[in-house]
Amino acid sequence: MITIPELEEKSKIKFTRYQIDFIENGSPRLVGLWSRKAGKTECIGAKIAMKLSGPAFPSRCDGIGVTSLDMKASREIISKVRQYLAEAGYVFERHLIAAINKGAHYASRTEIWIRNENGAYNKVCAYACGHDGQSIRPWSFIQLYRDEDVFSPEGLDAAADATLQKYGEQEIRTSMGGDPTGSFYDMVKEGKHDTGTFLSVVPYYQVPWLTKEKIERARRKLGKILFAQEYGCEFLADRLSVIAPQLISIAQDWSPDWAQLQRLPCYIGVDYARFGDDENCIAFCFYNAEENICHIRIKKITSTFRVSVINDMVISYANRFNAVKVVTDDTGIGGTATDYLVRALGPWRVTGVTNNRKVEDSEGRRRRYIKMDLYSHLISRLETRTIKLDPDRAIKYSLLSMKLKYTEGGETTIWGRDNHAAEAIVRAIHPLVDKRALSTDDLGVVFIP
Repeated sequence: MITIPELEEKSKIKFTRYQIDFIENGSPRLVGLWSRKAGKTECIGAKIAMKLSGPAFPSRCDGIGVTSLDMKASREIISKVRQYLAEAGYVFERHLIAAINKGAHYASRTEIWIRNENGAYNKVCAYACGHDGQSIRPWSFIQLYRDEDVFSPEGLDAAADATLQKYGEQEIRTSMGGDPTGSFYDMVKEGKHDTGTFLSVVPYYQVPWLTKEKIERARRKLGKILFAQEYGCEFLADRLSVIAPQLISIAQDWSPDWAQLQRLPCYIGVDYARFGDDENCIAFCFYNAEENICHIRIKKITSTFRVSVINDMVISYANRFNAVKVVTDDTGIGGTATDYLVRALGPWRVTGVTNNRKVEDSEGRRRRYIKMDLYSHLISRLETRTIKLDPDRAIKYSLLSMKLKYTEGGETTIWGRDNHAAEAIVRAIHPLVDKRALSTDDLGVVFIP
């Protein structure tokens, strides 16, 4: 069995005291409320690697399970386990074997198998829990790791209990802070008083490698509420957001099959980076006209790329999905980029939107920024459940960051620190506004007549 000193020697790392306490703890329930960049993935990877290299698992057990809302977080943990085992000299019978869903064309399971002392296999399997947890229910695990658990759907609790019913020794739930709702929030509260639960809380100021400069950069980028959630290990509701968190949660409560959805008519929205720590974002809207439903996913691209590179990506996606319309920001950097896209795709396929342009209502009695209309359309679709958002944390964070703001001239607009995904999304759905179905009050909030 691998030990912590061996891992440190072979992998050239040094675990902190809070990581070692978490790795070695054998309580039936482990709850880790940790700051971002606190070394959670390394800690979980080490704990799994040590368990895999230990005594043989029960013969009919399905090994160790790792799950999160999407495959990205689970796959990162499996990669770390693979790294530790390889550096310790273990030979894999199977490694990173992806079970492919032939209908959806995506990996639904990733595994590592190593031969144990009995000649059988100890294995770890990673799954995306989806919107209801059904992907893990058929299996029986000896340990179950629930990563980024603050985002897990409610249905995962019942599925997790079922997987641990026969062989389960330990349930490990880890995440940062978030909204004061959900089972992870309840588990943290109960863990403070439950003797069968080991609760580990690691805010940013206990993480030795988070320098003051890194912390201040994260604080500026995320804003007060998100920073307190992600780095301060707090559970806070952002009640200033122009979009209700419940609406976003409902819109993300589904399991997308993008291979099928990409056959629908596509609309693309683009937000270009303007500052050093900003990000470019491309949003895709696959529109089902019969049901009047928009299906949204995004792609974020670092700001280190030149605008010409981003435009080439947009053109490639527009041709790949045969996009009906591409909508961009027609001010600043976006103005030149829009001209480039018009020349490449044609003026009938490209529309430039000016956020700070004022428009008059139908009676000419009021003037407001066009950005209010863009977000009014989004809120309308959220309220009427005619939009489905990819279960991507970046989408949720971006939409929650958008707040009402008053300009020096007393005008109302919308602004957010993490606005790139939100801006791209409202542009992607902009061509699908049904003006006959919408009405707005003086603040631009949408009501359905």
